Amino acid sequence: MASDRYLKTNIQSHRSESSSAGFDATSISRIAILDEEEGFYEGVGEDQDIEISAMKAFIDAVNRAYIERNFKKDAGA
Repeated sequence: MASDRYLKTNIQSHRSESSSAGFDATSISRIAILDEEEGFYEGVGEDQDIEISAMKAFIDAVNRAYIERNFKKDAGA
């Protein structure tokens, strides 16, 4: 089933801040997620659009969870 390939996650926290003042400031977002196996992962995203920076942070966190689940655990076996 296709849905079995995707991680089920819960966002634990989200924070965005501006890197400077003004209309050309960059938004830096940090997101913490918890996966279905109780793994905790943090992601960071940066963009001029606050919503895009949040999505980049979420993707970063999910990528970290995916790598941990599919590549790092097998390396030690």
